[in-house]
Amino acid sequence: MRRWLPAVALAGVLLVVLELAVFVAVSLRWGLGWALAGTVVTSLLGGWLLRRAGTRTWRAVFRPAAASAGTRPGPDMVRMAAGVLLLAPGFVTDLVGLVLIVPPLPRLLSDVLRDRIPSSLLGQAAPSRTVRAKVRRRPPSPADDIIEGDIVE
Repeated sequence: MRRWLPAVALAGVLLVVLELAVFVAVSLRWGLGWALAGTVVTSLLGGWLLRRAGTRTWRAVFRPAAASAGTRPGPDMVRMAAGVLLLAPGFVTDLVGLVLIVPPLPRLLSDVLRDRIPSSLLGQAAPSRTVRAKVRRRPPSPADDIIEGDIVE
């Protein structure tokens, strides 16, 4: 994992530079107002898509029963990733997110990724345990209503 860290950091910096360059180009071409409006609209679309596909996917994939049964991510997982990309500000990530929600691609991409993500990783992603505790309550007593203190006027 550590040897990939510089490459991931460099890719992140290059993505930010690319996003800024594209935003400036769109602002010069269509105006700053339209560029900001496009960014806000795609972020709202990403939030809606993430809420719609994200909750269902999170529950289905990361449940302990699903992880132990070897459930793999499906098209909803790809749609969830598309929602994250659309939520991020910038036109490049928005374009990739929009491409990911085109109808045949989520299923095709999930089939390709299905064999690359080990089920053991899914089982460790969200460990969950059910804990049951017995709570013993004592009956209320008259002493519970007494508050000792001094009155200051």
